[in-house]
Amino acid sequence: MNKYAGVLITALIIPTLHAQTAYADSLESEGSKLLFEVRNAEPIERVHPTFPTKAALRKQEGWVRFTYVITEEGKVIDPVVTDSSGERLFEKEALRAIKKWKFTPATQDGKPIQQCEQSVQFDFKLDGVANGVRPRFASLYKKANQAMVDNDLESANELVTTMENRKVWNLYENAWFWMLKSRLSGLEENAEEELSNLYRANSGTSSKRFLGERNYTFNLERIFILELQSQKFIAAYDTFTTLQEQDNASESIARLQIYFDRLDSLLNSDEPLIQDARINERGIKKHKLYKNSFAVADIKGELDILDIRCDNKRTKYTVASDTFWSIPESWGRCSVLFEGDEDTSFRIIEADELANVSVAS
Repeated sequence: MNKYAGVLITALIIPTLHAQTAYADSLESEGSKLLFEVRNAEPIERVHPTFPTKAALRKQEGWVRFTYVITEEGKVIDPVVTDSSGERLFEKEALRAIKKWKFTPATQDGKPIQQCEQSVQFDFKLDGVANGVRPRFASLYKKANQAMVDNDLESANELVTTMENRKVWNLYENAWFWMLKSRLSGLEENAEEELSNLYRANSGTSSKRFLGERNYTFNLERIFILELQSQKFIAAYDTFTTLQEQDNASESIARLQIYFDRLDSLLNSDEPLIQDARINERGIKKHKLYKNSFAVADIKGELDILDIRCDNKRTKYTVASDTFWSIPESWGRCSVLFEGDEDTSFRIIEADELANVSVAS
């Protein structure tokens, strides 16, 4: 038994995405026919990860986010860390735990199927850790913030790097650190890194409480703008939807509504969606599909595997830049997990129909 079990709260499991369930009584009507019925996998056992002893001694907290697949036997396979607070110790323990999860399998028309578009976040939280910043963190934060105010980006970078190398944050400090780093990335005009840091700042169910509603909403507004600029159209749509749910976001919504309306028109038009993509430091790139056909083009680097994970089906391919994939609607919502060498760049082209497609089966 972990000798810190008496002072620890085991990792909080936060599900962030589930496959859609379709029931017969909601699909059938006069003159129509039920084509298929899918029922979600149901959890039988969720093993909580062990809190790393080294992190406990440092009073360090964090989080880890996954995507994973549930097999026809109800087992978890191929869990992939899509993001985290930055501590590998937490990632290791979270991976070890999620592989032990068990489910009753999802079914389609009563037959077991894979359930693939699954995502979850583990929050590692200590019992008794102060819900605020500690003196060392506060001191470095104030110095870095002042350096940015003075436009001394070299000093700001050194201070932020010192903070990041320590990684001894509680969840409260974690949110404020990534917000600080996002500001530095913005001043350095590094939009890709700024967006990544903002995602981390706003991650988790407690981020709004840690940052305050005003900062949390400002981050959402900035995330939406950056997602549009980087052609992350589906992500931008979801971000604006989240923004609409905030109590204090009326001014932000009014400023952004015209851009959202244009985005909505684009997504529902016959125009193809084209997004520039890049493999991250973990060797992956996750992309949520909006249309039912897609292709990969302009590959610069090594792109090895294309893993299509849908609600009701999962397939894997090697990547070829002259191939199109067409996904049947019966597969449900889909994401594509690209695997390859870090910094490999490519384009994802989505359309309602693509001629001369190679049809997934």
